[in-house]
Amino acid sequence: MSKVVNSEEIHVDFKPQRRNSMTKYSLFLVSVIAVIMTSLISCKKNKTIPDTSQTLFTVELADNFIKKDLYGFILVSDPQGNYLGDTLCQANGRYPVFLKSAYPVPSQVAITVGYVEIIMHTLTVHLNTYTGVAPYGEWKMKGNRPDTLGNAVVSLTNLPVLTGPVIYSNSGYTNMTFKTTDKEQMMYVSPDDLYIKIMTLTGDKFKIVPGITLSGNYSVDMADAVEPANHTISFPMMVLDYDISVSGYKGANLETSIPFLTDRIISDGSLINKVDLDYPPSVFTGFITEMMIRESYTSDLQWFNHADGDIPDQFLKINAVINSVSANSGQSSINASGTFMMFVTNWQYTDKDNTLFDWNIFGPETSMAISLPSLSPNLQKSLPTLMADSMQYTSTELRFYPNLKNYQDILGVLYDKDRNRQPGDFEMRSVRKNAVSKRY
Repeated sequence: MSKVVNSEEIHVDFKPQRRNSMTKYSLFLVSVIAVIMTSLISCKKNKTIPDTSQTLFTVELADNFIKKDLYGFILVSDPQGNYLGDTLCQANGRYPVFLKSAYPVPSQVAITVGYVEIIMHTLTVHLNTYTGVAPYGEWKMKGNRPDTLGNAVVSLTNLPVLTGPVIYSNSGYTNMTFKTTDKEQMMYVSPDDLYIKIMTLTGDKFKIVPGITLSGNYSVDMADAVEPANHTISFPMMVLDYDISVSGYKGANLETSIPFLTDRIISDGSLINKVDLDYPPSVFTGFITEMMIRESYTSDLQWFNHADGDIPDQFLKINAVINSVSANSGQSSINASGTFMMFVTNWQYTDKDNTLFDWNIFGPETSMAISLPSLSPNLQKSLPTLMADSMQYTSTELRFYPNLKNYQDILGVLYDKDRNRQPGDFEMRSVRKNAVSKRY
């Protein structure tokens, strides 16, 4: 899938985040990895790992899918949630999963790929389970955050009166902030270009600073900033809650291009039915447009659009409805109607050590009842507080990809290492029903 711009945002109405000791997390990570390694080593000593002819599934992890000094894991289960095999992942690489249980290998399995990262000082364990997958296949999964090389420092001069935050964006990193002096800009490529957009009383303006380098200190004169081009996107209804962004990429290959955020519009309490998105003319060959709209801040329904290539003219709603969801103790049953190809249910739980578990289950429209898979013995030891009856159901989403055929075709576009992908493959429309009304 398309690369995601890593961003920091500072808003006027932010809520303070709880800060926890990083030392505690470091010790926790060390103990977790030690337990998993001990378990895997003991498996090898007991000769419980079959040979490569009994490989259940193989996943290649690339582009820093596993975060630096952290770890991930792969779990293969049968449709009833019984574990068949697992493996630990500590870096980029190719990871086969071997059969380790006495259960027979069915015609379809569930593949769970997990990884750990620290978000806003919170240790987060992500788990993504894909049901209805043929065994013995191979996927390639890519991360979206390369290792930073360091940063450059930017200050803006000759600024007019500003009416909103400034966008600073370079390859893979964006900051939307009111800070205009000594702004640290993380860098993943050096030299690189820096895009700056400001909001003024006379309209939006931008400037591109070419050739910034690692550890450089730049004073940027904004007196010669110019007006950007813009594109209007209309909504199918009046909305109060919205988050709309557009990023530009260079070159013909979307997958290898690192995008620059050129504009982002976040709801400010105004009721609207369209947005105007800014971008520099004649710079990018294509765009990534992400949109979320919601009729009110208290509505439990959100609609999403994703488009790669041209910026769309309108937000197209999915023709699907979530009628009801029954969820409890790691099991859910969805009643839905309309046209969709994939569902996603989300479950979350924060344990006593403030570790957040975030679990997504993906499945086809033909199988609307799911259970969270059982953890393998190795994962039970390393994640003792992760239990199905502790997980809290948060949402269900229905997705439709207009240029793809079905659920298996979606998985192929996302993870088939030999697939030739086109920007239109990633066009997506969805609706999400939240269990508890909240703003995202």
